[in-house]
Amino acid sequence: MKISKFIISLVFLMTLTTSSHAETTVSAEVGFILNTFLFLVAAFLVMFMAAGFCMLESGLVTS
Repeated sequence: MKISKFIISLVFLMTLTTSSHAETTVSAEVGFILNTFLFLVAAFLVMFMAAGFCMLESGLVTS
């Protein structure tokens, strides 16, 4: 228990030391690519979620 508290506090302190004021600019093209990619990933997740829900419902009906 002590080790996990130590590790959590160590990670927290490490995040405090990083530079949070660094500003990076992303070009419009990179932003478009990332938005499109994340949109497609979310669409695939929803598609598999719907398929899983259909399998769940069909299993509940037959039993």
